[in-house]
Amino acid sequence: MGNRVKDKELEIVKSKEDEILNKEILDIYDKDFEKIGTATRGEIHEKGHIHKVVHCWFEEDTENGKYCYFQQRAMYKSYPGLYGVMVGGHIDSGEDVFEALKREISEEAGIVAKEKNISFINEIFENIVDGDFIDNEICEVYRYKVDEDTVFNPNKEVAKVVRMNEEEYKKCVFGITETVEAEVVAVSNQQGMKEYAVGDKFLINTEDFCEYDRQYVRMVTGMSDDEYFMMEALREAKKAYDKEETPIGAVIVKDGEIIGRGHNLTEHLKDATAHSEILAIKNAAKKLKGWRLFGCKMYVTMEPCVMCCGAIVNSRIREVVIGAKRVKNAKIEKQSDFKKEYFEDSKVEYKYGVLEEECAGMLGSFFKRLR
Repeated sequence: MGNRVKDKELEIVKSKEDEILNKEILDIYDKDFEKIGTATRGEIHEKGHIHKVVHCWFEEDTENGKYCYFQQRAMYKSYPGLYGVMVGGHIDSGEDVFEALKREISEEAGIVAKEKNISFINEIFENIVDGDFIDNEICEVYRYKVDEDTVFNPNKEVAKVVRMNEEEYKKCVFGITETVEAEVVAVSNQQGMKEYAVGDKFLINTEDFCEYDRQYVRMVTGMSDDEYFMMEALREAKKAYDKEETPIGAVIVKDGEIIGRGHNLTEHLKDATAHSEILAIKNAAKKLKGWRLFGCKMYVTMEPCVMCCGAIVNSRIREVVIGAKRVKNAKIEKQSDFKKEYFEDSKVEYKYGVLEEECAGMLGSFFKRLR
């Protein structure tokens, strides 16, 4: 009997959601983001009209690092049961953006927003197509600083609120790890879901998050260029790891855009030269339609070998960012000294230590698995 009651409740709430799709009126825009009229929310997502939404990324600074907050979407919503940005919603026709933001914070997070805790991040355009659902949205992105007075009381659209270490979250959504530990902060709608209590901790898989562009994650978390591009190199290293190749990855960047990628494939290709750096150089040269990689910068998760140093210099790359150093022994140390001199003589700038712990950790995990 209890389950039938819950199913009936879910059916009622879903019908209300369908009613909103047909009644909620939003402004629509042209490709230059100029307002051209209004339409119902249902029509907007059916025909792909450009419209405006707000997102609010919730962050908390603690003694143990920075934490970010997510809502788990109720089962009757689009992307049911997935974890997404803590607060997000449509801007009604004629509604002020900041007022819409405060309204959504009140409705979804269940808190009265403190304006001093809110800061603007950026405006972005997103295009999402999922079957018949088309989402072309101008997204106004904000940040909310969670403090000791913040008490969440989410509405029924939100199954629960969780928080997690931001560094661990980034590694998970970049595909470097497969799970991240989350802590339950508040609970609302548990229909059709495993029940949790406030304070419970559990693991969330990468595929359980709403899919956000990694550039979006870069923006809301404030990643530096070095951190972002080394994370992309680590994504390549993870591909090698999953193929049981030595996990080293590289990316090549020009004018802020990745133009070359590579990860170790020596075993798969039966090729001693199939190192991540050389494959990334070949990939970039194909993209640029020329072998001279002027103005390019390489990010690589481990110090290049002598062969790859030669390829870097010969390709005219003039800047290299390195994650981890090679395992220390007398022979390697001599090679390292040679490579530094070789780079300096060839006027190649280089630096070590970007995400060194993560880069070294993946290598250590790989060799531990082999033993």
